[in-house]
Amino acid sequence: MVYVLRFEMVCYYVRATSETGREQISIARTIGRLVGGLVAVGLFIGLLVLPFMETKILKRANTSAYSQLELVRESLDQRIKRFAPLPQLIAQQSSLLALLKDAENEGLVPFVNEQLRLLAINIGGTDVYLIAPNGITVATSNYRSERSFLGNNYDYRPYFTDAMGGAASQFHALGITSRERGFFFSAPVVDGTEVAGVLVVKMTVDMIDAAWGGLDNEIVVADSNGVVFMASQPEWRFRTLVRLSAAQKEKIETSRQFPIGALTPLTQTLDVVGNDGVRMDVFDGDETVPYYTQSVPVALRGWHAIVLTPVSVIRTQTWYAVAYWGTSVFVLLLIAYLIMQRQAQRREVERLQMAERDLLEKRVNERTLELNTVNRKLVNKIQDHQATEAELRNTQKELVQAGKLASLGQMSAALSHEINQPLAAIRAYAGNAVDFLDKDRTGNARENIVHISDMTDRIARISKHLTNFARQSGDTLGAVSVGDVVDEAITLVMPKVRKTGAEIVFDRPDTDYTIIGGHLRLQQVVVNLLSNGIDAGEAAPTAIVRVRIDATPDTVSIFVLDNGPGLAPEVADQIFDPFFTTKEAGKGMGLGLSISFNIIEDFGGKILVANHPDGGAEFELVLQRTHQKPEAIT
Repeated sequence: MVYVLRFEMVCYYVRATSETGREQISIARTIGRLVGGLVAVGLFIGLLVLPFMETKILKRANTSAYSQLELVRESLDQRIKRFAPLPQLIAQQSSLLALLKDAENEGLVPFVNEQLRLLAINIGGTDVYLIAPNGITVATSNYRSERSFLGNNYDYRPYFTDAMGGAASQFHALGITSRERGFFFSAPVVDGTEVAGVLVVKMTVDMIDAAWGGLDNEIVVADSNGVVFMASQPEWRFRTLVRLSAAQKEKIETSRQFPIGALTPLTQTLDVVGNDGVRMDVFDGDETVPYYTQSVPVALRGWHAIVLTPVSVIRTQTWYAVAYWGTSVFVLLLIAYLIMQRQAQRREVERLQMAERDLLEKRVNERTLELNTVNRKLVNKIQDHQATEAELRNTQKELVQAGKLASLGQMSAALSHEINQPLAAIRAYAGNAVDFLDKDRTGNARENIVHISDMTDRIARISKHLTNFARQSGDTLGAVSVGDVVDEAITLVMPKVRKTGAEIVFDRPDTDYTIIGGHLRLQQVVVNLLSNGIDAGEAAPTAIVRVRIDATPDTVSIFVLDNGPGLAPEVADQIFDPFFTTKEAGKGMGLGLSISFNIIEDFGGKILVANHPDGGAEFELVLQRTHQKPEAIT
């Protein structure tokens, strides 16, 4: 019996070995067929995903292009806003009017020339020059240059005729004398009620678009007529994006704005490419080069900054991506198949050698694996829950800070004007003080210096409020002065008040009420309500926002009432929901009131809204009162 069992085991082993050899041969053949099939599948899938990859790469290129456009637009807008008000300030110099009245004064001409030269150096402009009513330049900052403007007649330039009519003007052109492209800002020099001459400041742009040559894409800035005024490619300058009418060409030729022979079309075709931009074919020598384009408007009316991405670059990146993706998929599938095949062979050999023991171990391992999997899932769920709670807390902090920065972003233009105005005044006072000191009029100089000090204090106060408002708020709660918070919030929205012509009425109570909360976060809520109130009153002749404070032994209430149309019932039910807004697209994300609601709840208070019987919407902040002294800002 024992010999029979041994013989059967030997036969079984021989059969198993023979079957294993045949299986290896079959596996080798299968692998060969599999490799060929995977190559074919990889090519087929690559062709299928080609449009998807091209769209994805185009979107990524668009994102990069828009970032470049924002930098270009911001740079150009800032320079234009910097130079635009300068002619009006310089035109107030008394020496300019004196020269216009006595153009033959040999002692005054050199003095004004040198004065304009120093001004040009200080403001960073290329040229500053003074034109008499007959169009002749009588003084210029470049009087030392071989291309001096002295004696040149510019009566054909629109900036001269507009300024002689009494209005500040702006013009862009190729300089007749300097042969440099630039923006010309002009203002009248007045003598009482009469225009005695024109003061012009020129800002060149050659250095601006010369820096664009190092960018990955091509950059173009076109004026309202479609003429390319600035471009990363020098040969594209003064080309046109559209065909000019006869009237447009005549106007350009009359003012000698551009070389009329250079105004040839830059592009032949424009095709919309889905939501990803516009395809433009550009003449480049003897060939036409296709580009994808995106554009954004700049500060000048009708002007646009355009970025052009070569189509060939997008297609090359697409093919590289598809090839990389296809190769990676092929390699991963092949490795996975070989690993699976190797594991299958090993399991088969182990099954033949240790069938019973492997079966038991397999069952134990499977059970252990199930328990480990369940345990890992439980641990992961606990960790995910903890991470989610932490993320929610951080998200709420970030939303509060984002709300502050969004408010500052909306007020940025007005705040810039609020700071630029005293800066311009400081410059004027400083210039006058120098003149007074030169004339030994120390009393007048002292007055100008006092004015400069006052303007500096004004800028410091604005900067301090902005710095505190933008600072990250803490989580701790303490005693906060309600009156101080409202005063600071009103100060922060005053630039918007002046810009819109609105009015804020706040009768501060004699009692300094304090509540439990955070100073900066409560300030953010009040700023948001004041800004919303100004926006709500846009339809009225004058937007009026009224603020009052009432108190009980346990609570302090801040009321903010606007003179807008009030809230519809369906709006009142959703007004504190995230991302709900009644404003036009681009004027708000609908997060301000939602963030405010959460901040007030964190303070243990509540925020209410209702339509006032006399019209308009009235918000009420109900906060917990305390009799402690106000703490430091948190």
